[in-house]
Amino acid sequence: LKPETLMIVGPPNTGKTAMLVRVALANPNKPCWVFDNERKVARVADLYGGVPANMQVLETYDMQMMFDAMKTVVLPEAKAIPGGIVMFDMIEKFWEQAQEHFASAVNGSTLAEQMLSLRKENENALNGGFEGFQGDWKTMKGWHNYIVEGALYRLPVHVFATAGAAALIAPIDASGKANPRGDEPAIYSMFREIGFKPQGEKRNVFRFNTVLVTTATDTTIKTKQGTTKRKYQLGCVKDVRRQPALFPMTEIPLEKVGELELADPWLE
Repeated sequence: LKPETLMIVGPPNTGKTAMLVRVALANPNKPCWVFDNERKVARVADLYGGVPANMQVLETYDMQMMFDAMKTVVLPEAKAIPGGIVMFDMIEKFWEQAQEHFASAVNGSTLAEQMLSLRKENENALNGGFEGFQGDWKTMKGWHNYIVEGALYRLPVHVFATAGAAALIAPIDASGKANPRGDEPAIYSMFREIGFKPQGEKRNVFRFNTVLVTTATDTTIKTKQGTTKRKYQLGCVKDVRRQPALFPMTEIPLEKVGELELADPWLE
């Protein structure tokens, strides 16, 4: 098995979750396990007639549910059926919930309350890092990596993840000095022309072999109804195996699915 590990990055409503559904439909003989971190996979799948028979939607809205799904479902089943597909929708939720879980388990509070407390003691807690946690971030990262790296590196599966878009921050400020809150030069260079980066743990972009970017724009067609038509675009900013693989933002043709016109970025 030469696993595909692919991340799709983009703003809301650009077809990321739909792409996961289309991957399952395009591979009916492969079992798919999807960590549904935002409770929207089934709703998006309704556009295509419902959740595909080969897709198992796992409810994973907090860290405990994420752990349980990985330990009791994905690990044993993926080992028993090599070549399946593990999907994360959205991958940044693992990082967010690791922090929430830590705040709740250790301090009996929410992350926001803990950050506020730390802010009073240490300015760094809200200024670009986890200095205020005094090394506790390593525990949070361990929880995150148990799931993400467990799928990427320890299971005989393909891994497809979606990620939201976050603001890109230049590593050098306007005066030519290093920006302590800036992104790593490699990340900034990769996403500079796009204008945004993936949300979530910053090393995720290096964990995946392929990184796609998706965007969408609405165009109002001049009719009596004032119909709005959405144009979807897809680009590739990283691929470690195929040459040449990178391509700029390219419009994705729409296709008829019942009464709807939908984009199929996976087919492209």
